[in-house]
Amino acid sequence: GEKALFARVELADGKWEDRPLTIPDPPPIVERVSFSSQDIARSKDVPFVKDRVWQVDFCLVPQMMTAEKRPRSVYQLSVVDSAGPAPFIQRLSINPEDGLKGLWESVPARILKLMLERGAVPGEIKLRSGRLFRLVRPLTMELPFKLSLHDSLSGIEELFRNGRDNMV
Repeated sequence: GEKALFARVELADGKWEDRPLTIPDPPPIVERVSFSSQDIARSKDVPFVKDRVWQVDFCLVPQMMTAEKRPRSVYQLSVVDSAGPAPFIQRLSINPEDGLKGLWESVPARILKLMLERGAVPGEIKLRSGRLFRLVRPLTMELPFKLSLHDSLSGIEELFRNGRDNMV
């Protein structure tokens, strides 16, 4: 309850004392999500399709690494569109400059770009990750879609079950 751990602390040369050592609070995590102003302006001209639903997931691809001298983990952005076009799959790895945090922060801008490429803003985006929900939420300030969090998403799960996660 004291946010401390038992420690042996040196008071002077060769003099030690057993006492609680306070554990400092972790620094606050600040996530920065940004969008290209050009992409936001272009998105206002893209039709809003109320009945269209996207299921979106972003996760680590188990047992897959990049083929580099120093291999990196691979992450996958998957989007299943109720309108029926082929699922969108993009594989990404951590950029050494931005790290894992930067990779996650880039996902909302990637979703916006996909809306522009597909020519429609869906009426709803369904997610199964609270972290992804928190990161995509600022996009709802710019576009009128509904954002919802679910325990499971049948379209995403089917995508992985059928082995279509191997698509690039």
